[in-house]
Amino acid sequence: MRSASINAIGILNAAVQLTLRVASPWMGVLWLTTLPHRLMLLYFFNHVSVLLEPKYYAFYLWRMALLVFATFIVSLYGRAVYVRACHIDDATERAAKFEPLKVPLGDFIPYVYTALINEFLFYLTLFTVVMWPLFIVYGGLAAATSYGLGGPKLVGAPMTALRGGSTFPSLMAITLVFTLGLIIAVINLYVLILVAMTLCGPLLGPALPRWEYIFAPTLWNMFPKQDLTQLILVIGASMMIEPFWLAANVDMIKKARARKSGEDLRLWFQDIKNEATQ
Repeated sequence: MRSASINAIGILNAAVQLTLRVASPWMGVLWLTTLPHRLMLLYFFNHVSVLLEPKYYAFYLWRMALLVFATFIVSLYGRAVYVRACHIDDATERAAKFEPLKVPLGDFIPYVYTALINEFLFYLTLFTVVMWPLFIVYGGLAAATSYGLGGPKLVGAPMTALRGGSTFPSLMAITLVFTLGLIIAVINLYVLILVAMTLCGPLLGPALPRWEYIFAPTLWNMFPKQDLTQLILVIGASMMIEPFWLAANVDMIKKARARKSGEDLRLWFQDIKNEATQ
């Protein structure tokens, strides 16, 4: 258990360094391609309960569903680009600045296929709640294993790459860390918005009461009362931690593959050299 904890801490430290290396501009690409899907999904589900009963709204919901699907494909491309940037070494990325954008169809199409299956099973079991973490974790692993693999093996690639005694505890450890990180990020983002509203209140003028109503806090002053506002905060917080989460998954997959190919000692020595030069 101690070795698993050390491995998890090493993965988290490597994820921070990896994210800082690829943050400009690939974090921006990830956000620009992911945010439209998150907001469109929120908009769709917010209208389903209102517009589902009248039959003449069915076509409107169908068009919104098509937009959700289109933005989902775009978000998958953004994830593939970010993961590709994390996998590509720094020297190669400097030599070809736009190399991460060149996602091969042999990698992207199987990844889309895998992500669609995962998304379908997620919504199919949405009522269970307890299955949510499984599909979210699998979605991150599918993105991390999409680079340089391709083919039908991609569907089972995440589980194949994690086959081993020490990797699974590390996965559980970083999942717990990022779950707690998401909660903390939501609280910090909400407090930041409340502070900004307090400081900029005179500038908002007559619109201030409306914003105060939207972000009105609960009794604990940690979350807003409005359900839609809570979901928007979750989307914002998830956008903040997603680059680090994907980088952690990429580093874990790279270490798992290196262990199988005998490259783990070389990577371990490279990590020591990197720490010594910092």
